[in-house]
Order: sequence, then structure tokens, then C-alpha cells
Amino acid sequence: MRLTFSWRSALCTLLLGAVLLLPSPRTAEGYVYKVKSGGTGDGSSWEKALGEKGLLEKLATAGYGTALGVIRAARKQGKKLHVYVDETRPVLQGARLTAWELKKEKIPYTLITDNMAGFLMQQKKIDKIIVGADRIAANGDTANKIGTYSLAVLAQAHGVPLYIAAPLSTIDVSLKTGDSIPIEERKSDEVAHLQGTRSAPRGTIVYNPAFDITPARLITAMITEKGILRKPFRASIARLYKGERGS
Repeated sequence: MRLTFSWRSALCTLLLGAVLLLPSPRTAEGYVYKVKSGGTGDGSSWEKALGEKGLLEKLATAGYGTALGVIRAARKQGKKLHVYVDETRPVLQGARLTAWELKKEKIPYTLITDNMAGFLMQQKKIDKIIVGADRIAANGDTANKIGTYSLAVLAQAHGVPLYIAAPLSTIDVSLKTGDSIPIEERKSDEVAHLQGTRSAPRGTIVYNPAFDITPARLITAMITEKGILRKPFRASIARLYKGERGS
């Protein structure tokens, strides 16, 4: 799952699985949550508000999950959100699962294709991004669903902060960097077929990695059930494992 989370003054915006929360078609006045006094542009005011509102503690508990858990927690606290759901090729987790969960939670959403995210950032419709994680190395390099790295590069190019939302169990301190994280390659039919129907010529060679690695340098901060971890991640992760709380 990948999710983009954005706050623009009175409104919140996200991208998942990718889910992408963007400004609602309604006016900004329709949103009930304001980040403290305009923010600083580096996400710090949003982070403080997130922590002060008690959302962090809910990330990895009581069925909230991780990235999508942030949206659910904010929603349950009365925040009005609109989510743009990235379909998440090739298995379409976003279209099949994330959209279903958002509909079940009655959270407004719009489905987009994976390759639309950059254009939306170019239009300055994204303030912040939140993605999940399948595995995090000791230095903060993060493995997540394929396409997350591309999203992180686009975020950097457009000056959009990118956050990782994941439980501490995702962090593997035995792995020094992302280079040590094994990447599963899945069967070619997931790419060469669409819902059981062949979409590519027979004999087409397919490369289908399930995950990619986002370098720590492209990540603004990590949201865990114990607090927000900041750069340098190797030091903040080490402190956390020694019993110290994130910020």
C-alpha cells in the first residue's frame, strides 16, 4: 500500500497504495481541521498536530493498520478528507482493496492510475505524502510496494514531504541498508494479463518485482506507534530500540 497524505491550511490530502488524498471538490472552508498557524513548509506543524491529536498511538493498534490507519484515525476524530486512490499496478490492490476499505469507512475517494500522481503534484494539489512499508533497514531505507520509489522521486522533485507510516515490527535492525532487503519477483502473468485476459503478446519477457527500495534521503520522517522518527534515521531508530521515544 502506498498513500499520499497532504494538508493545505484547512484541508488534508493523501496518496495510497498508492492512496492520494487531495483537496475535496468542495471549498477549503468545508474542512474542519487546521494545522497550527499556517505551518512552516517542512511538515513540522502537521507532525505536531498529528501527535497532539493522539493519532500516533493508533497506527499499529486496534486494527488501524499503518498508512491507511492515519486516515481512519483522522476521520474518526472528525477530520474531513478526500482520498485519491492509486490503482497500484499490477495487482490493483488500490483499486480492489483500498477503495473498498475507504468506501466501507465512508471516506470520500477518487480512483486514479499510478502514472497520474506526478501530474497532480505538478498542479500543486499535493501537500504531503504518506506511504506504508513492508520492511525498513537500520538506516531508514524502506521497502514497499513497487512504485513507491518513483513516488518518492516525484515528491522530491516537487518539494512534497514524504512520510513512512509503519509499526516498529517493520524495522529490521539486522539489515544495515536497503541493499540487504530481498526483493521478490512475482510471476509474469500479473503483468502480461489483466483480470485473466492476455494483454501482451505471447512470449513477451516480463520483469515483475513486487517491491522497490526508497532511500532514506528521500524520506522526511517515519510515523510509528511510538512517535515520529526523524533524520538521521540510523540514530533515531537506534535510540528507539534502546527504549527512547520518538519526537
